[in-house]
Amino acid sequence: MGNQPEKALNRPKEDRSLKVTTNMNITT
Repeated sequence: MGNQPEKALNRPKEDRSLKVTTNMNITT
């Protein structure tokens, strides 16, 4: 049970990282 919530929190973090990378690419 403790692993499930952690994974759910990790998912949004990865999504943010992807968005940041996309923003960096657009800036470049």
